[in-house]
Amino acid sequence: MELERVGPLLLAALVALCYSNSLSCGFAYDDIAAIRDNRDLRPHTSLTNIFFNDFWGMPIKKEGSHKSYRPLTVLTFRANYAVHGLRPFGYHLVNVLLHTLVCLLFYSYSNQKIVLHSSLVHNNEQRQDLIEVVTNSVDIEVSSVMSSVHNA
Repeated sequence: MELERVGPLLLAALVALCYSNSLSCGFAYDDIAAIRDNRDLRPHTSLTNIFFNDFWGMPIKKEGSHKSYRPLTVLTFRANYAVHGLRPFGYHLVNVLLHTLVCLLFYSYSNQKIVLHSSLVHNNEQRQDLIEVVTNSVDIEVSSVMSSVHNA
């Protein structure tokens, strides 16, 4: 098989292997407040609340509000709640799949950039060095702690 086909498959397998241990984990840290205790995720709550409440489900105009406005993240949690309820496995699975997608998009983008700037990369060792520099700060929290998905 060509590297163009094998590379993404190996990357997806590696991401799945690295994060598969999170599938059996429960909610952690801020997940309790952001997911389990957030009424904006429930189907009986008006969908428009997402646009007037903070990340934690509190009206954003309230004095005690955190003022963290992340309606897209809360909307993904609400969709996840509709499918998985409060079972953490589903949230972890969605995060691993999203993280895999981001890694594949980054892989594709990086390959295009390396090809475009191939005059800067003269051999495989330099290519490897460039990839290591660019991917050095990969954040594991994004896939393991659901309430950190907005950091991706």
